[in-house]
Amino acid sequence: RVLAVDEDARRVEELRATARRLRAPQVEALLADVLELPASLNEAFAAVLLDAPCSGLGTLVSRPDLRWRRSPNDVERLAGLQRRLLRRAAALVRPGGALTYSVCTITRAETIAVLDDLLRGGGWRLDDLGAEHPRFVHPERGGALLTLPSSHGTSGFFVARVRRETRRPRGNS
Repeated sequence: RVLAVDEDARRVEELRATARRLRAPQVEALLADVLELPASLNEAFAAVLLDAPCSGLGTLVSRPDLRWRRSPNDVERLAGLQRRLLRRAAALVRPGGALTYSVCTITRAETIAVLDDLLRGGGWRLDDLGAEHPRFVHPERGGALLTLPSSHGTSGFFVARVRRETRRPRGNS
């Protein structure tokens, strides 16, 4: 079962249409704010992908207008939103499950800093995506990936996957 959540009605309807066209009844698109998902969904998912809203500064090659539409305040504001979204997404992952964090930007505030905030809280370990994709290894955080227009001929993206630690049985320390 795949549950896709978006607060944009147009994107949700596009996903529903695509799922129907592909005859994929296991894909459900939900129009909702991730931050307001019910607590009953906590620890319900083996894997969660958070493709977070971001400054988009990794896409300047294809969207040069962003250069004039973004400010340093946007980056900090979006980084705060990303932290809240990542914490909420983390609550949805069951012990042993994976959480993938992805943004189309390369700013430290929206990438490493957001990831480190989650990791500092404990209970998570960074999977080594760099070992799987050495061409895209992040220079500061080898387990994460970073693509750069100047090096890879792509847009700038950051991707990290963390795994929730499994709980110890009660009574053991």
